[in-house]
Amino acid sequence: MLATLAARTPFAVLTMLCLIGPGMLSAQGVERLFYYVDREDSYRSLVAHIDQITVLGPQVYTVDSLGIVYGSLDRRVIELAKARGVKLMPLVVNEGFNQPALRRLLADTAARARAITSLVELCRRNGYWGIQFDVENINVQDRDRFTAWFTDAARALHAGGFTISAAIVHQTDDLAGPTAYHRFLADSWRTFDLAALGRVADFLSVMSYDQHTRRTPPGPVAGMPSDSFSGGTFEWLFLENARSFAAKTALGREKKLRGFSAWVLGPEDPAIWDALGKR
Repeated sequence: MLATLAARTPFAVLTMLCLIGPGMLSAQGVERLFYYVDREDSYRSLVAHIDQITVLGPQVYTVDSLGIVYGSLDRRVIELAKARGVKLMPLVVNEGFNQPALRRLLADTAARARAITSLVELCRRNGYWGIQFDVENINVQDRDRFTAWFTDAARALHAGGFTISAAIVHQTDDLAGPTAYHRFLADSWRTFDLAALGRVADFLSVMSYDQHTRRTPPGPVAGMPSDSFSGGTFEWLFLENARSFAAKTALGREKKLRGFSAWVLGPEDPAIWDALGKR
């Protein structure tokens, strides 16, 4: 499910794997954010399709409980992106998505400030467009602390001429839901103050997690009814395909949102690039 989001500029985000699409998409002015990881298949895909990407989000930086940011981005990627006019927005991820460590970081204002200083300096040294916060497994009791940290980071990055975004989990209801799994999502994942983040972020990326996981009854990752019937009922597809990709991008156009993002370069179906065309 794709959630609506609050941001300075509306931005639809489709976190998809192995995308394919039928026909050429009308994508004039649409932001195309593709995530990148430090693997050879990801690099090969980047080189082959750099002219079809507008924003690259490398998952390369980590922040620990002391606010120390570590990691690096391959210089080949930096130079290629700059040469081809692609904006670089690396991700900063909390270490291991470890909740106790994250709670220590969020409770320590000095550690939070240390991390912000490092992120601004990384942007300055490397010519990054900005930073995306990919901070996950936030306890509901830490929601306001995360919002305060992100707000301070936005202020510092904007002052330096950089942008900021956050990868967030959608929330469709104020109630948790019927199962222990839904409770788990409510107390540790769907804990973002979307309105507050949207007021200070340049955009928000909605992580549309799988429809079914190891904690749910078996089912599709992103199911859609097929064109054929079996025994009078719809059959269901278990992989991202041309129809689901087209449906999500069409929804973004319908809602007049800014673009989409896709996880991750490397294992995607090659047909997506035929669908997208040049930027």
